[in-house]
Amino acid sequence: MELKEHGVKIITTCHNIHSHVPDNEFSDISYDIAYELSDVIIHLGHFSKRIFEEKYPNVTHIYIPHHVYDTFYSKQYSREESLKHLHLPSKFKYVVCIGTFRTEEERELVYALAKKLRNKGIRILAPSYEIWYLNNLTIRDKVHLWKKKKNLSRNGLYICGKYIDDTELPYYYGASDVSLIHRISILNSGNLPLGFLMGNVVVGPNVGNVGEILKETGNPIFDPHNIDSAYSAIIEAFNMAQSGKGKQNHDYSLKHFSTNMIAEETYKLYLDITNTNDYIIE
Repeated sequence: MELKEHGVKIITTCHNIHSHVPDNEFSDISYDIAYELSDVIIHLGHFSKRIFEEKYPNVTHIYIPHHVYDTFYSKQYSREESLKHLHLPSKFKYVVCIGTFRTEEERELVYALAKKLRNKGIRILAPSYEIWYLNNLTIRDKVHLWKKKKNLSRNGLYICGKYIDDTELPYYYGASDVSLIHRISILNSGNLPLGFLMGNVVVGPNVGNVGEILKETGNPIFDPHNIDSAYSAIIEAFNMAQSGKGKQNHDYSLKHFSTNMIAEETYKLYLDITNTNDYIIE
């Protein structure tokens, strides 16, 4: 309130309606207060924009999509280069699943999918499915984890037990035709534009802005509480990949989500707010 009283304009970007995992009893309330006191809320999709226009009618709501990482991941690799670098067999097709696994339910979904897709010659690459801090483990623990990793791979799930760095990430996408957004509950995901940029067909839950954007762009969606729905969406994605959908996604991302374009829209918003009293962007 003190900022408002001094005429400071507050701009909030709605990445989440509330935190993924509430830290304490004040976590969700903190989000609500920040949104309520905002002059402008930037939305990464129309789904949240519609909800917030009703919930916060006195705030200006703007749609500016999530940018792609075209200025960061400028180098992409062929399937052959990627498979060689990652030491992956060429006889399989691959789904890449990047990002932290926040809940056991997400792990169960991806593991069940891996087992179901295995007989179709499809493997899931989920490097950070579990995070193992090896420096703190005994030799016996490390052997146990090595055995676990081998067992997961036999069931179609390839993991690293660690977060991969930015130099490795393009190889995972280069080896894969399909990207899987593995969230059960979600509003936005940077993995959506990233998968587009990398030339993958992107599969995700029919939830939040993610589901709406995937539908609008013709990418497969699934019910996150239905394993058969997710399985069918991935099979559909591989069929679409053969028809050039990944290249279409790449071109679409540069046309609609480029860093320069999104930066320009955001910059214009800030100029409008600081220079005029009417800061609604048409």
